Amino acid sequence: MRNPARGGELRPKNANHGKHGKSTERKKSRSYIVLIETPPYSHAMDDSGRIDGLLYENEAFQIRGAAFEVYRAMGAGFLEAVYQECLEVEFAKRGVPFAAHRPLGLAYQGQLLRQIYIADFVCYDRIIVELKSVRTIAPEHRAQTVNYLRVTDMKLGLLINFGASPKIEMERFVL
Repeated sequence: MRNPARGGELRPKNANHGKHGKSTERKKSRSYIVLIETPPYSHAMDDSGRIDGLLYENEAFQIRGAAFEVYRAMGAGFLEAVYQECLEVEFAKRGVPFAAHRPLGLAYQGQLLRQIYIADFVCYDRIIVELKSVRTIAPEHRAQTVNYLRVTDMKLGLLINFGASPKIEMERFVL
C-alpha cells in the first residue's frame, strides 16, 4: 500500500492478512498417536549385548548418566583426576561395576611387552571409559580409546571430556 498523502494509491488490505502481510488464517492439522508393542527387556537383548541395534545400551546409559551428574555438580575446569574420583563415587552410588586405573597388557607379534596402557575405567568388565579434561577432544584422544579397544578385544569405548564448556563431550566407539 502506498501513502495517499504522497500521491500514492490506496488499496484495501487483504482481509485474511495481518499487520505485516502474513496470513492470519489457522491451518487445520491432525495429530496421530501410533502405539507399537515392544518386547520386554529380557527378550530385546541378544547374546552380543545389543538392544535395538546399540551395543550395551543400558550399561552405556548408566555410565553416561553418572558422567552427566558429575558434570552437573562440578562443571568444567577441574583436573582429570578430580573427575575420576567423582565418577568412582557416582558409579558406586548407581551400582555400576567398575575397575579404576585398570592396566591393559600389550603384545607385539605374540610377545608380551613391558609397556602397558592404563584405562581410566573398565565398567561391566566390557566397556572402556576414557576420561579427559581438555578444551575439546582431539584425534589422538580418539586414537587412544580405539587402541584400548583393540588391545583388549572389548567392543565398546566411551570417551568423556569434562573440560568442554558449556557442556560435556561424549563420544562412543564400537569395534
